[in-house]
Amino acid sequence: TSPDDGIITLEIDPVNINGLTDLEVVLSLSCNAEDEAYDDRSQLNGDYIDVQVNIDGSGWNTIGQFNSRAGGSAISTLYYDLDMDGDGGELGEVAVGNGMTDYVIPFSGTGTSAEVRLLIKMDGGDEVIVVDDIRLKESEGDVMPPTVFSAQVIDQNTLQVVFNEELGANAEQNFLYSGVSGLSSATLQADEQTVILDYGTDFVTGDPYQLIVFGVQDAAGNAMAGAFSFPFYWNPTTPELVFTELMYNDPSIEDTLEFIEIYNHGVTTAILGGFRLEGAVTHTLASVTIEPEGFYLVARNAVAAQNFYNLSFEDYGGQLSDNSEFLQLVNVDGIVLDSLTYNDNVPWPSAGDGFGPSIELVDPDFDNNIGSNWVASDNGLGFINGLPLSATPGTLLGGTLPVVQFDNNDIEVNEIDGVIEMNIYIAGSNSNQSVVEINFESGTATSPEDHGSNTISTLQLPANSDGIEPIAFPLVNDSELEGVEYFTLTMSAIGNCQIGLNNSITIIISDDEYQSPPLMVNELQSSNMTTIEDAVGEFDDWFEIYNPNEFEVDLAGYYLTDDPLNVQKERLDVGSSETLIQPFGFLLIWADEQGEQGPLHVNFKLNGAGESLYLTAPDGVTEIDGLDFGPIPSDNSFGRFCDGEDVWMEFSVPSPDFGNCVNGLQENSAMIQVYPNPTPDVLYLPEKGLFEVFDMTGRILLSGYDNRLDVSALSTGIYSIRFEKSGLATFIKE
Repeated sequence: TSPDDGIITLEIDPVNINGLTDLEVVLSLSCNAEDEAYDDRSQLNGDYIDVQVNIDGSGWNTIGQFNSRAGGSAISTLYYDLDMDGDGGELGEVAVGNGMTDYVIPFSGTGTSAEVRLLIKMDGGDEVIVVDDIRLKESEGDVMPPTVFSAQVIDQNTLQVVFNEELGANAEQNFLYSGVSGLSSATLQADEQTVILDYGTDFVTGDPYQLIVFGVQDAAGNAMAGAFSFPFYWNPTTPELVFTELMYNDPSIEDTLEFIEIYNHGVTTAILGGFRLEGAVTHTLASVTIEPEGFYLVARNAVAAQNFYNLSFEDYGGQLSDNSEFLQLVNVDGIVLDSLTYNDNVPWPSAGDGFGPSIELVDPDFDNNIGSNWVASDNGLGFINGLPLSATPGTLLGGTLPVVQFDNNDIEVNEIDGVIEMNIYIAGSNSNQSVVEINFESGTATSPEDHGSNTISTLQLPANSDGIEPIAFPLVNDSELEGVEYFTLTMSAIGNCQIGLNNSITIIISDDEYQSPPLMVNELQSSNMTTIEDAVGEFDDWFEIYNPNEFEVDLAGYYLTDDPLNVQKERLDVGSSETLIQPFGFLLIWADEQGEQGPLHVNFKLNGAGESLYLTAPDGVTEIDGLDFGPIPSDNSFGRFCDGEDVWMEFSVPSPDFGNCVNGLQENSAMIQVYPNPTPDVLYLPEKGLFEVFDMTGRILLSGYDNRLDVSALSTGIYSIRFEKSGLATFIKE
């Protein structure tokens, strides 16, 4: 039970003890030691059990106590306090465990009857004691087996084992202490509870050992009920080790990517076996070494950390606090090698508290207990739960990570090649391998129709090796006729590297069976003074490509030039929707020598005195359209009349990105008479002949051979008509 205040009393009825002098009370007790929080009995909220007897009404006498450690609060263990000094857990004093156990409390007395009671005091709901049985009986003597209370390493060839009671002579038999070779002697000390084990050879520094103790008897001849195991290391060394990076609250749901980085800041190899992490986590390090300027990484979940960071980790199993906690590293003698108390408040970098970055010590020479000496990592390694995780495990903040990048910005292949080959370049590699992932980013070519898996490759680059690493993946040669397709690959750092400037590459795929549809240079202006500005406000030369087809055409991968001897002078970029021309539509391209301004800016200009302009298919050979033009007055243009026709003329009113039919009509002085004008439904020409009706954008809406035109289906507005026999006219549809 757990009352808030006061003492619970459990009492048994008087028992006849006539003629007996050696007696014992046997208690059956248990507690849940993992969840309890016992307090020192001297405190107002102290927790304890007192065992008392009363012989023939002479008064209650305390014969036994169960106490926590003195001076403590919220301690998980209650002990059988043999000397009743209020400090449980001293030499030979055993803990009350989770399982129901008998505890024997002897006492002496004479009389006819005895009463027994328990005084149980608990301060609240966090302490539970289960009492199953209280018995008063004549003592049977010592029938309890001895147990090992503690074991410890004394020096490089000596162990000490302490038992909970006095031992018999067999305690000095060597064969009872196994697991560690080379035992010379086992010597029982004057207290008859302590055995010193001396070994003929020294323990190897940092190597793991395990002592097994079994069969030792107490003074009454009771043998140990089972074996006692004591794993240990001998490692009193004090290398210069520093905590240099903490991932204490990563973005994963269970903090599975949490880690601690330990750096050897000394000039000799550090042996870690037996060193202990204490505070935020409790863990004994394995038998490993760190070379000078080397690292050792420990993680909450070594498997998850290794899979993500592509580095080796030791599992410490615990969990770092997400806000503030003390952490230290000690050797087997308890000497502190390094310690710190991190925090998620200023001056510590608060970004380390669940926002993605680890925190890194600026310099291993700096005091790592000062928050301003730490910064949040900016070395992005990927996204976890929508947050960019950044860290540099195995690398100092000031260190230089190897640089990995593509050795080109784009490559061109043909479907018939069947394979795409490229090179990865690494510079500044170190003693750890570097790992990158190559991924499909975007494009018109897709997997598996055109190429292999979207996750192209996870690439492991060997340690200490600079240079080129080739990779290849399949290319599909299908029967579908395709123009120029493309896709973009990106590179991301997985472990021990940083990505260089060439972090992406565009794969341009040409189809050898593809025939380009008709396309035409439709209008150009070689001296644009005031006609039209580009997106940055510049009056640059321009030309227009016309698509006379009933389907859209993508000009990506087509070539443009002002030099007939170099038809591949400028290739239009892939990867932009801006290069699409709609059916019967136009594409305006700026000839301004400023290709950096976008995909519709080419790196040549048009000569106002006249020169050439040619469009070539993606194969780099087939001429699609082109012309040689002469001088063009400033702010005039030179174009086809009408769109796609073979007739070229100068326009005083240019029509960039629009049809040439309307502005062409304005240049023609021969005007015909049509009637009625305006008209609601029918328009008459002077005589029968071929005609074409245009809207104000130059789009042909009607055509035929007649002198009577039914225009009733046209929307209200202004239209132009071209008549083969007598010229042009404008009319209004009501």
